[in-house]
Amino acid sequence: MRRVFTGINASPGIAIGRAFILSRTLQPVERKTIPEKRVPKQVKAFLSAIKKSMKEIETIRARLGADKAKELSTVLDTHIMLLQDDALRNDVIKIIEEQKVTASWAVSEHVGRFNKMLANLGGEYLSTRVADLNDIKNRILRNLGPGGGICCLDEAPEGSVVVAQDINPSEAVQINTARIVGFVTELGSKTSHSAIIAKAHEIPAVVGATGVLQNVKQGTRMIVDGIDGKVILSPTRKQLAEYENKRQSYKYYVIELLSAADLPAESRDGFRLAIEANIESP
Repeated sequence: MRRVFTGINASPGIAIGRAFILSRTLQPVERKTIPEKRVPKQVKAFLSAIKKSMKEIETIRARLGADKAKELSTVLDTHIMLLQDDALRNDVIKIIEEQKVTASWAVSEHVGRFNKMLANLGGEYLSTRVADLNDIKNRILRNLGPGGGICCLDEAPEGSVVVAQDINPSEAVQINTARIVGFVTELGSKTSHSAIIAKAHEIPAVVGATGVLQNVKQGTRMIVDGIDGKVILSPTRKQLAEYENKRQSYKYYVIELLSAADLPAESRDGFRLAIEANIESP
């Protein structure tokens, strides 16, 4: 069914491909009580999962390469800081010891409390922190055993447009630009993780496209307009031709800009200009 959705132009460019819906297998974590003698073992398992999670993030940083790691460094550093947070460790251990429950339940309980608190406060910045906490939670749960999310981005065929609720840093390392030509998310803003990841990989992206997941099917042909913030499902031949021309025009526009990037800032009559930028209000 042909539909047009409007979102936020997170990363410029035009992508034409087929939908690859990002599925995450989430096993619900049940509350399980344990005997007193198993408490130390659960605490040890939790601390081990923390350590393993930190190593995984460092591996992500290494695999991304220097250029992309620089773009994502703030996100990755935030996740490292969350894992190093004494409040996280102390609270989870306290839940395990006082309630006599598994480490998986204690982690879910701790993150759930913070998510509710942040959700009640509202705001774009705090929404991003909720995404950070959920990503960290799923990573720890994976390292503890069944219960975390499983990402399948590495299964995306050539010419895929990833469609998801959101893209998190754990999944960023799986983005293969030879196969993934664009992505669309229902959540996010220009400063969200999805936007940062898209720009780092130079992939056309639209975020905040509410309702797209309920209307797209696996393999649906679609257009991602990262310039004007539009998503078109099942486009007509006329639309495909129109956006193919727009894609080529943008490509030549970028080439023209890059060719002039290293030229001196000089007017036609030879007057040199000082190019400056005010990046922060005084």
